[in-house]
Amino acid sequence: RMDDPDIGREEIRERTDRMIEETVRVERLIEHLLEVSRRDELHRSQERIDTILSGIVGRMEGTAQKLACQIAFEPGSTRRLFLDRVRIERALHNLVRNALEAAAEGAGHVWITTRDDPHSTVIVIDDDGPGIRPEDRSRVFVIYTTGKRGGTGLGLPLAREDILRHGGEIEVLSRPGGGARFVVYLPPESSSSDGGEAPWPAS
Repeated sequence: RMDDPDIGREEIRERTDRMIEETVRVERLIEHLLEVSRRDELHRSQERIDTILSGIVGRMEGTAQKLACQIAFEPGSTRRLFLDRVRIERALHNLVRNALEAAAEGAGHVWITTRDDPHSTVIVIDDDGPGIRPEDRSRVFVIYTTGKRGGTGLGLPLAREDILRHGGEIEVLSRPGGGARFVVYLPPESSSSDGGEAPWPAS
């Protein structure tokens, strides 16, 4: 009980922090559930992926410091892509946040690079966390699957959904030297069907 006279201020603060954290988690879960049930039309415009990622990295620096991690971005794309900025920004934010949370298990590092290949713009997000076992990789994009305390199991599936809707692809690999590597491929001219269904992985 919060009004118990035997409870000190520090314990009250910790309990309040936990309550706030749980409230935020539930709000995020509800938001994600709404996203799963709703498939809005994409609102595309010409965007530079490096500009989007620079903004994400800037906003995530505080989180990285809190997790005792280092985050580095090496831009290499000059191509303009026809994207729904809000959805792609959210997808990449989820991937970067996932990498930071994985790297935090060892106070590690996250590296983000981009490049323009002939048929796609490639985004590579590396972390030096514990990595993902080969037998578990097929499940990381399965809805409600999570190994994180307080996780919703929706961040990575929603990221994949948004990338697929842009005609892109995403894969998860082992990072050379240890950790995980997520690779996103976005076509120069997205050809995905805005009205069609992007397949969710079978559970």
